[in-house]
Amino acid sequence: MLISNLSPHISTRHYSFPRMLLTSLSLFLLMTVMVDPLSAEDKPVGELFEEVDFSTGKLTDALAPPKTDGESEDSQPTKTAESSPEIDIPSGKWTVRFISQNASPKPSLLPKNSGLDILLDLQMVGAKQDNPHLLGHFNSEAAWYVQQGYLLPVDKKDSALRIATVKDFELQGIWNVEGRGGWFILLGYDDGHGYVLENTRFISKESGGPWHLSELRGGRGLPETFDKVCHEHKYEWKGDQPIRLTVQDKQLSLKVGEKDLLKEVPLANYGPGELIVGTFKGKYDPKPLKIKSLRIRSLP
Repeated sequence: MLISNLSPHISTRHYSFPRMLLTSLSLFLLMTVMVDPLSAEDKPVGELFEEVDFSTGKLTDALAPPKTDGESEDSQPTKTAESSPEIDIPSGKWTVRFISQNASPKPSLLPKNSGLDILLDLQMVGAKQDNPHLLGHFNSEAAWYVQQGYLLPVDKKDSALRIATVKDFELQGIWNVEGRGGWFILLGYDDGHGYVLENTRFISKESGGPWHLSELRGGRGLPETFDKVCHEHKYEWKGDQPIRLTVQDKQLSLKVGEKDLLKEVPLANYGPGELIVGTFKGKYDPKPLKIKSLRIRSLP
């Protein structure tokens, strides 16, 4: 049975045959232990999503994704004709990308209808590539899977997950980004251009976990744009936390729990493109990122 038939949401970029062979073998070995597939794999994940309660950090039934008259689970996202690339998330309506369904300790594949894409061989170079703690020469090669109710990378390698193609948007969910290591959010990524928000948690409490933002051109970070954008560098992520990420009118905001870590940070050259989350290996192993729920909508 072909791996590509089992994993249609896996994408490759600049993929050489040897690397493809190694990755295919890795995925084959992973799937030999995947004996507990998601019971709701073929069920629209939107039926299972529950809104984040930002006061408690827990999911509640009270604020389920709103449905408009005549809306069905099979409704297709609207396309914005004047945008390039095309937006695949509709405005106003929430699109659920992941909701915890499988609490089993045995790993399982992503739901086929999740809309998420595992990116293999996404390549870029960070603005401070010579600093071993920060994003350097990045080459994604790790798959993602579901285990104990979380979506997470398979192993301790560079990883990337495409969430959507958007312009102005709001993302919500419950994520666990506790522990040491590096991770990033790539914003408006199109043909090597975009913005990368990166965060590394250090051993030293004094060093903390600074947040840096830089612009990419040709897949390379511009050193002159590298900037520390959050002065809450001692903020330490603890366990599952509600997250709200927005970009609107070329301004970036990030709220974790009750903490506004970023507020209206300017993105002067931002445009529509891919929204990607990932982890990177530097001096430390990649951040042990775990996603419990994720939903997104375009903003008017």
